[in-house]
Amino acid sequence: MKQIRIDMTIKELLNVKGQLNMNPAYQRDYIAGGNKPWQRKLIGNLMKGGVVLPNLYIRVNNKFQDMKAMDKDNVSETERLQIIDELIEMIDGQQRSRTIFDFVDDVFTSGNMSLPYIDEYGDIETIDLKSPYASDMRQDSDMVRVYKDFMNYKLSIVATLGKEKDIHQMFLDLNDLNTMKDQEKRNAMNTEIAAWIRTKARLNPHPLFTRQSTDPNKGEFLGFSFKRMNQDESLAKLFAITDGSGVESGLGKTYLDKLYNKIDYTTNTKEMKATTKHIETMLDKIYQMVSDKTYLNMISNGCFANLSMVVNDLLTDSNVKVKDWNKVGDWFFKTHNMLMDINNPFNKDMKNAGLNETIFKNKTRLASDREGMYIRKSLLKKNGMYTNDGVTLVDPKRVISDIDFEGVWFSFNKQCGTCKCDLPLHEAIKGHDIAYSKGVKKGGVTTIENTIPLCKSCNKVQVEDQSVLS
Repeated sequence: MKQIRIDMTIKELLNVKGQLNMNPAYQRDYIAGGNKPWQRKLIGNLMKGGVVLPNLYIRVNNKFQDMKAMDKDNVSETERLQIIDELIEMIDGQQRSRTIFDFVDDVFTSGNMSLPYIDEYGDIETIDLKSPYASDMRQDSDMVRVYKDFMNYKLSIVATLGKEKDIHQMFLDLNDLNTMKDQEKRNAMNTEIAAWIRTKARLNPHPLFTRQSTDPNKGEFLGFSFKRMNQDESLAKLFAITDGSGVESGLGKTYLDKLYNKIDYTTNTKEMKATTKHIETMLDKIYQMVSDKTYLNMISNGCFANLSMVVNDLLTDSNVKVKDWNKVGDWFFKTHNMLMDINNPFNKDMKNAGLNETIFKNKTRLASDREGMYIRKSLLKKNGMYTNDGVTLVDPKRVISDIDFEGVWFSFNKQCGTCKCDLPLHEAIKGHDIAYSKGVKKGGVTTIENTIPLCKSCNKVQVEDQSVLS
């Protein structure tokens, strides 16, 4: 990798604005645009002069191999101009550069400040700026002096010629990782999954991830913030759910990091295509359920993960046939709202156990660890995932799987559903909730909604009761 430091005026940077990719795939979003005080402070410092800004790292076109022969410590003016002509991509410095561009384009004002300047007679004068736009400064005979000095301010540029993976790594090395979100770090990875997720969530997004025209930091159909790649993280979690091990291992940082580096998707194109095709079908179904924006304000990141689990299960379970996705959506949001309300009668046992609302939601309804995922999935199944008006059961008497039963066991707090004794999973028996529906001998169904974990004693009593009843 070849690097040469050169000076560029703000005017020269503006001249190459059209040839620069300001937000390459590995970059974070333009977040400075939502912090006008910070932006005004930056512009004010540039106008006052004397401030030393960090270097801007800008990538050079790989075709410009002549740069390799240049002496980095002795660059001629001709070579400097050649390098400027070949700049193509902002590696580090997007926030500062785009702030400058936005100010010049009248997106925001400079703010109030007093600045010294040397008049035509060589005397030092002071001019008061009362929050002008750049266009105001260009037209005012006094302010234009300050504006010209601003345009001639010299920025320090590190022109960089290198391979894609080296550029990505340099971006990570340059940024303070303590200030980057985990998803922003994952986004800079040069892997198949990273490339697919950032494309589908941001660069060429699925309609589900459409941004609001009035506020690009918000989704048009999803209620959570799109700042700092939240949409990428939600899609990453959906990918993990589809992959299967997301629910088994949880959706935390450790697993998502592993997912992004999963070699199967790098070496096995067929598997990657099959997985992403299934995910696109999931996105289509979710989009169908939320496109009317009825439930927009309910769709948090946790709600989206729950909805993803539901859609994935309904698409992959051969015992279920979806006849109306909109009805599935109506059931889901109604049920999710009920499960999230600690004051709902359904949740009385947890409320009586002394859980406050925050712990209740984080631990049992929105938790991303393995146990939390099983609880969430089980509660949704117990409350109509397979029996709502939008679906039909192909085999209504199927026996639930061991994995499904583990979720039921988690949802009963690892206790017997009848006597509430602590119950190890290997001792738990798949009992039937005869308080709500019939036992098997009375024609009851063996679905998750009708299954509870029982200890041996309670199971014996239940079997005897059913035998007498029959």
